[in-house]
Amino acid sequence: MKNILVITLISSMLILTGGCRKFLNIDPIDDLSGNNYWETRQDVERFTWGLYHQFKSATMSNLYFPAVGDLRLAPVGVGENANRTYSIHLKNNDIRALLDPLRSYYATVESYGLSKNTSWERFYDIIGMCNILEFEVGRLESGLLTEEEQRQYQAEASFMRNLCYFFIIRQFGDVAYYTDAYHTAPLGRENMLDVLQYCIDDMAAHKDDLPWTFDDPNIIGVRAMRGAAVTLMMHMNMWIAGFSKGNVKNTYYARAADLGREIMEESDGAYTLLPIADFRDIFIGKSKESLFEITQDLNYGEQFGNPPFFPNQVLRPPYKFTGGSTTGKAFVFYMPAYLKKLYPEGNTDMRQQLWFDPTNMFSGDGQFVFLKFSNFYVTTGQDAVPNDSQMIFRYADPILLRAEALAELGYDEEAQTYLNMVRNRAGLDNTENIGKDLKDDIFWERNREFMGEAQFYFDLVRTKKAVDPEYVFWGSTINVEDFEAGAWTWPITPTAKYNNSYMTLNKFWL
Repeated sequence: MKNILVITLISSMLILTGGCRKFLNIDPIDDLSGNNYWETRQDVERFTWGLYHQFKSATMSNLYFPAVGDLRLAPVGVGENANRTYSIHLKNNDIRALLDPLRSYYATVESYGLSKNTSWERFYDIIGMCNILEFEVGRLESGLLTEEEQRQYQAEASFMRNLCYFFIIRQFGDVAYYTDAYHTAPLGRENMLDVLQYCIDDMAAHKDDLPWTFDDPNIIGVRAMRGAAVTLMMHMNMWIAGFSKGNVKNTYYARAADLGREIMEESDGAYTLLPIADFRDIFIGKSKESLFEITQDLNYGEQFGNPPFFPNQVLRPPYKFTGGSTTGKAFVFYMPAYLKKLYPEGNTDMRQQLWFDPTNMFSGDGQFVFLKFSNFYVTTGQDAVPNDSQMIFRYADPILLRAEALAELGYDEEAQTYLNMVRNRAGLDNTENIGKDLKDDIFWERNREFMGEAQFYFDLVRTKKAVDPEYVFWGSTINVEDFEAGAWTWPITPTAKYNNSYMTLNKFWL
C-alpha cells in the first residue's frame, strides 16, 4: 500500500482558514516536521485546516457519496441520459459491470471518478496527516500552545483519523491500521471489528477534549465537536453490533445507547432539532442541528463537483442550472412503491410536503424532483447544484441511533420516546408499536429522514437487511452467501499490493 509506505501530500493545496477564508499554500509533508514547520500556533492551525480540506477533496471530487451511500441497492431508476446507467449497476450491486473497462460507457465511469472508489489511498493520506499532527503537537516547544489547546488539536486529529477509518471500513471491510507518525513499514489488513474497537478506544481517550460547540458560528459543524465524536462512536458500536453474533451484540447496543444519553443530556443545549419548515437552514449548514458537515459556500467561490453531490442526481430545471436550459429531467428518480412505503396515503408528514413536488413525486420518471437540498445556486456552468452542505452527522442521527439501540435491547418505551422526537418534528403522531414493529418503524424513519445523506446503504449493511426482501422489496437484495463472502464491500484496486506483500484484496470481487 503505497500510501502507508510513503505518506505524501500535494505540494500546494488550497486550505480554508477560520472565518477569514484566506487561501494558503502548504509545503509537502516532508517539510512540515520538527523545526521546519511547527514553530507557531498559526502553523498548527493551518495544518489542522488541511485535514478538513483533504477530507473534502477525498469525498467531494468524484462520484463518491451517491455511489457508496445513496444509490447502491437503492430503489431508483434512471430518468434521463444513458451515461447515468451507473445508477442501475449500483442499484443491482453489479460492481463488476460498473467497473468493466470493456463496456462502452467506461469512459463515462472514468470521467465521474467511479473507478477511484476502489482506492482507499485518499483516506490514508488524511490518516497520515492526523498521526503527524497528534505527534508534533505533543512535542511543541513549551508555551506555543496552552495545555487545553494542545489536547484539543490532538482530539481533532483523533476524530478525523477515526472518521477516515470508519469510512474505509464501511466501504472495504478489513483494513490496515496504524496511528504512529511517519509510518513506513508495510502492513496487512486487520479484522474490521477489531479496528473499530481500536477507534472507539482512541476516541474515548480524546472526545472530552473537544468542545460541544464553538462561539464562532462559521466553524460550527465544520471543525470537530464533541457531539460529532460521540455520534461517530455510536455508529461504530452499532456497526460492531450488526456484525457480531449472539448476546455479544447487546454489549455494543448498550454502549451506543449510553453514548446517545451523553449527547442528549450532557451537551448543555449545544444541539437541537430545528423546525422541519426550516429545513433549508439545516442543509445550508452550520446550524444547531449540525454535528459535522462538509461545507461549501458559493459566496466565496466554493462549489462541490457535480457528480459527487446527491442533489445533482435528483434535481432538474428550474431547481438547478443546466447551462441555461429551462427543461430537462432528473438523472435519478425514486420508485413510487418505495415512496408510498415511506409516505402512505393520508399521512401528515411535512417532509413529503416540503421535500417533494406533489405533482411528480410518484411519477416514476425523470419528472421526479427531490427538493430537500434546494438552497440558492449559481447560474453559470453545467449542472450547477445548490449551496447546501454535505451532512456527515446531524442531531437527528444520534437520537434515532439511541432509539434503535434501546429497541434492540428491549427497552421499547424509551425507544419510542426518542423515535417520536424525530417523528413529531416532521408532523407525525407518536408510534406505540413494540418489538419488531418498533424496530421497523425506526428503520423506515431513518430512510425518510436521511434520504440523500449517504446513510441508506450502510443502514442496510450493518442491520443485515440488505439480504432481506422484506426491506429491499424492489428486488436488489444480496443473497446471504454472497453477503458473507463480502459482496457488500467494494473491490480494492490491485495497486494496493504494490510494494506490500502483506496486503490482500477483497476476494469476492476478484
